Amino acid sequence: MMYLGIDPAKEGAAVLMSNEGEVTDVWSWKYRKRKKPIYQTLHTCSTSHQVLHRELELRDGGTIAKHISAEIDLLFEVRVGIEDAYVNVNHKKTDSLYKSKINASVQSGLRVARFGGEMIGGLSSCLGYKIESIDYVMAVKWRKQVLRLNPYTKRDTCKEVSLSTIPVLCPSIHKHLQMHGQLDHITDAVGVALWLRSHHEY
Repeated sequence: MMYLGIDPAKEGAAVLMSNEGEVTDVWSWKYRKRKKPIYQTLHTCSTSHQVLHRELELRDGGTIAKHISAEIDLLFEVRVGIEDAYVNVNHKKTDSLYKSKINASVQSGLRVARFGGEMIGGLSSCLGYKIESIDYVMAVKWRKQVLRLNPYTKRDTCKEVSLSTIPVLCPSIHKHLQMHGQLDHITDAVGVALWLRSHHEY
């Protein structure tokens, strides 16, 4: 069994984890707005001796998913975990500044939902019956279970804890972070994969 953890966003990541909890592949991407918008994507793959890397320019979430699917060993079934979209709304607040923040939150949530949908659609199309399950998980849920964070922890603190704690829980991510950089969306994707493994333990 393999576990694919995904943090879907314009600057997002996906990690492929073995049944033993070793990270074998990492993809991170960043949106670039050009004449034809693309996602500048870096893929690293660990072997017994080194970490290989490849830079790609991919069109959308579905294209990224197609590339990920091509790298997955079809001898194994895959469980997919993806961070769910979230919109923070407090209906008791009515001031105009808060309303503008709501609009920004809604737009961000929609972008994440669309991108996540593109990725899940692409993975399902390419991997088909090899996908054992697809689990959507809210960030507060996996962070509470994996990082022991209070649901009301500030976002910046969550990023700091993710970057400091995930490499301790999953040392095999170190060599990938050395090539991608210290990106919290990579450690978050690892967190989703760790949550996924524990969620399906019997």
